[in-house]
Amino acid sequence: MIKNEQQYQNSLDWLQRFEQSITSLDSNEHLKAEPERWKLHRDSYQSQVDELKSEITEYERLINCDTSKLLKIKVNSLNKLPNALIKAFGSSPN
Repeated sequence: MIKNEQQYQNSLDWLQRFEQSITSLDSNEHLKAEPERWKLHRDSYQSQVDELKSEITEYERLINCDTSKLLKIKVNSLNKLPNALIKAFGSSPN
C-alpha cells in the first residue's frame, strides 16, 4: 500500500523498470530458447507490474477524491482495518 508521495514516486519508477524488463525479456531470443525459464521470469515481472499498477491506481483514487464528501472504504476483515484507517486518514483534508 502506498502511503505518501515519496512511495508513490518510487512505485512509478519501479513500474517503469519492471515494464522495461518485460520488454527486454520479450526480445531476448537466447532466453526464449528455454521457454519454461523465460515464462518464469516474465510472469514474475508481470506480477510485480500488476501489483504496482493496482497500488498506484488506489493511491491516485484516494488522493484525488472529493474531500467534501464522505469516503467509504470497505473492510472485509479486522486484519485489514489498519490499512483502511491509513487510507481514510491519508485522504482526509489537512
